[in-house]
Amino acid sequence: QEDEKKVKDILTTLMHGLDFDHEPAEQLFSLYQYCKELARKKQFEEIREILEPLRDTWNQVANKPAVRSS
Repeated sequence: QEDEKKVKDILTTLMHGLDFDHEPAEQLFSLYQYCKELARKKQFEEIREILEPLRDTWNQVANKPAVRSS
């Protein structure tokens, strides 16, 4: 029960942080909703399999050197 609440709280925070002026927000919202359903079913490993690659992609983008325009 505690793990489920913690995961749902994290997903809710992610959902509230989405900016729907940008294209991927709707897809991310749906993905987070799906993960909340998985949390309800206590399928935490499947959530990890879905979200870890997304986290890794964000880390790569965040750590990529800025491109300067001339």
